[in-house]
Amino acid sequence: MNKDFFKQNIHSFTGLLVLLIGIIPGSMKAQRSLANFRWKNRLVLIHSTHNDPKAQNQLDNLLKLEKELEDRDMVILFLDSQLKTVEVKFGSPPLPLDYAAILDEYKLDPYYLYVVLVGKDGGAKMHKNRVVDPWQIFALIDKMPMRRAEMENEN
Repeated sequence: MNKDFFKQNIHSFTGLLVLLIGIIPGSMKAQRSLANFRWKNRLVLIHSTHNDPKAQNQLDNLLKLEKELEDRDMVILFLDSQLKTVEVKFGSPPLPLDYAAILDEYKLDPYYLYVVLVGKDGGAKMHKNRVVDPWQIFALIDKMPMRRAEMENEN
């Protein structure tokens, strides 16, 4: 290629470069949201401050039921509103997770306790501002068509 080609097309190249620079950070943020869990895991998001006894109670109650969590392909994430962090408490994440992206995606107010059940499709199936009995969460999951199919395949 010659210099004239580049001179004639410099604006196109510049536009393409600007477009790519704009897309890359957005796609990186999406990768750090919960999209990587879609179709693999159900999630329980526990959002509060790291020293909230209600949130710790919720977490403790769930972690006592490890077999039930495993059977339902669940991951538990603790979102700390004080530290602005996401910590995996059960299961394993595919990537570091973005606290702000998750708050935005599930419309969580940073000042309140939330317990959110996220289905394998990525949609919020339960959104509560209080501690929830783990068996209520499991019962809700077990009514879902995808979970029923999983249970039928296990038998």
